[in-house]
Formats: sequence, C-alpha cells, structure tokens
Amino acid sequence: MSSTKRMGRVDYGYVCGTEKYIIEKLSREERQKKKAQEDKKKRGRCGDM
Repeated sequence: MSSTKRMGRVDYGYVCGTEKYIIEKLSREERQKKKAQEDKKKRGRCGDM
C-alpha cells in the first residue's frame, strides 16, 4: 500500500533517479524548443546558423 502512495507523489519530486533524469531532460527540451521558436520569430525567417 505504501508503494502506491509513493508512486502518486511523482509531481512532488519523489521519484527514482532515472525517472527524475527523464523528467528533467524532457522539461529542458521543451524550454529549448520554446526558445528556438522565439528566436525564429525575432529573426523573422530561419536562415543559416
């Protein structure tokens, strides 16, 4: 029973190392995508890097 309680606390950061790493990686990728989209809007056109 206690294990199911622990599983329900993923939102609060009570996850094992691998899950924590995956969540952090995904959130980092999302931030990079948003930043790239904003940069594209600022440039107006996506040209060569």
